[in-house]
Amino acid sequence: MLFSALADYNNDWSPFYPVIQNGVLVDSLKNALIRTTFSVFSALIIFLAFFLGIKEIGDVFYRTNKKIIYWFIGVNSVFYLVITFTNIAITQFHNIYQDLDNIPSKIHVSLEWLNNYRGSVDFSFLGLMGLMVITHFVLILYLLKKVNRFNKKDIINAFGLWIFFSCGIYGITYTVLNNGWTTFLYLLLLVSMNDSFAYAFGKRFGKTKMVPNISPNKTWGGAIYGLITTLLIMLFVTVLYNIPIFIKNAAESQTTLDKVDPNNLIANIYYLTTYWQSQRFVWFWWFFVALMIFFLSIVSILGDLYFSYVKRQYQIKDYSTILKGHGGILDRFDSVCFVFIAFMIFRIFVS
Repeated sequence: MLFSALADYNNDWSPFYPVIQNGVLVDSLKNALIRTTFSVFSALIIFLAFFLGIKEIGDVFYRTNKKIIYWFIGVNSVFYLVITFTNIAITQFHNIYQDLDNIPSKIHVSLEWLNNYRGSVDFSFLGLMGLMVITHFVLILYLLKKVNRFNKKDIINAFGLWIFFSCGIYGITYTVLNNGWTTFLYLLLLVSMNDSFAYAFGKRFGKTKMVPNISPNKTWGGAIYGLITTLLIMLFVTVLYNIPIFIKNAAESQTTLDKVDPNNLIANIYYLTTYWQSQRFVWFWWFFVALMIFFLSIVSILGDLYFSYVKRQYQIKDYSTILKGHGGILDRFDSVCFVFIAFMIFRIFVS
């Protein structure tokens, strides 16, 4: 979390934050390089979880052939590192306008290109993700055939488990690098509270099982009470974070929210950046935020159910025992993966 905070270019309290000159965010090569170093450390920590999770998927479907598992892990690792380092370069170097005359011409041209075509470069990230999905679909088919598991059940489950876990980890990495550690903690808090309250209320009020053949401990009562409690608390957290904005009566302003406070949760997570010339904004923002929290909470439940469904298909209790008493990486990242996938899609296409 410390590495992520020092790599964050969104927060003006960071000593390596780009400065604002004439209303424009201007960066220096030195600050960008320092943030890049911390970004790499953050990405490598996330990569460790990715590596272990991919190994668990390999153990489920290819355990009879260790060589195939190594190939599966290796190809996934290469794609993760290439896509992540590309994203780091795009994120950290696109605001550099200082020092351009003091660096080699080839680097100068590359930085100017990032400055001028940031939007186009963002879609190169999507292109790499698309290439990764196609490549791994073919790879999974090939590897399943090699271990004599080329059937409908294994194809659907192997590809489904891989795409939801890997894209979830990419979503976490993308959020940490592009939205900062505050957004990461906010979404993680949402998932944790939804799971914890659903479990607690389920023990007390849960009578009707949700999907007993997939997740015997999940009840409709626990899910509903947990969702409502999470919604209220997350709205409260969001309001607390935004109190300075409300005190400024920014809802009466014609200045957009991301200009008033670029670190604001409403702007940085939910991308509500337009103020209206009336009090309607005050009513609109919480309705949209409540809708998003409700949606992400449901997505969190679906993630838990899906990963449990795959376990039931192969009659395994946990994906591994690497986390003593808590199962494996896949067991801990089930809901988290679904929520961060949903947020990454929202972040890329809606923002």
